[in-house]
Amino acid sequence: MFTRLTWQEAMPAREQLRRRRWRPHPGIAIAIAAALAVALVVVGSLVSPPRACPPDRLGPVIARTMGHGCPAATTPVPTTR
Repeated sequence: MFTRLTWQEAMPAREQLRRRRWRPHPGIAIAIAAALAVALVVVGSLVSPPRACPPDRLGPVIARTMGHGCPAATTPVPTTR
């Protein structure tokens, strides 16, 4: 009934809603963040220097199987007291 009686009147300014600022949908923001994270990992792996030879404490088997051109570690001789 109220609408029928007041349809010709202008809406008061204090009752009008303000337009919200535009925001991207959360799914789009998450997809962009994930793509940036993957890109950073890829660029970081391409730019980072190659790894050094493993220390001798890892043992000869690991040093030979890593395949980085590192010389095989020598087996330490156990010492007795």
